[in-house]
Amino acid sequence: MLQLLGLGAAESLDKATLAAALSLVSAAEFETQAMAQGLVVAKVRDFKEWDAHPHAQWRVKQPLIKLTKIADAPARRLNNMNPDERPLSDVRVLDLTRILAGPVAGRTLAAYGADVMLVNSPALPNISSIVDTSRGKRSALVDLSMANGVRKLQSLARRAQVFIQGYRRGSLAKLGFSPTGLAVLNPGIV
Repeated sequence: MLQLLGLGAAESLDKATLAAALSLVSAAEFETQAMAQGLVVAKVRDFKEWDAHPHAQWRVKQPLIKLTKIADAPARRLNNMNPDERPLSDVRVLDLTRILAGPVAGRTLAAYGADVMLVNSPALPNISSIVDTSRGKRSALVDLSMANGVRKLQSLARRAQVFIQGYRRGSLAKLGFSPTGLAVLNPGIV
């Protein structure tokens, strides 16, 4: 992002310099330029602007939830709704999410009794909201840039019933963790 704005290293940058550089480009133009470079940048839009955006127009035509059966697997029974246990107490979840919706989904599953493991990269910085969204979860660091890290995640995925991820489309697929790849690794995984 700093290179896109024509700025130097982050260590020598102050907030005022960054604000001045951003003020020279429109939010829409910066969003377009950043996305072309593979950066995650989104212009804040009011409701009217968002409703007119092509993504919003496409999204409104999609179902709220879409289930896609990838492969056959035997039916899996839950814990028979034992009144002494929470309803998802025998469900194992791998949570590879970082910001808001994904981590909250994992936290909610944990609140219902699921055994949720948050898997992060040792190369990514912690974020302040991780304390709140990690409640009820175990955590592990797995470096997917290393072969042994990929093997470790494969091992974890073989024992999970649910796999949640929030990375860019295709980024985990190239490592074998696409929905189809996971279904081969662990038939019946959600």
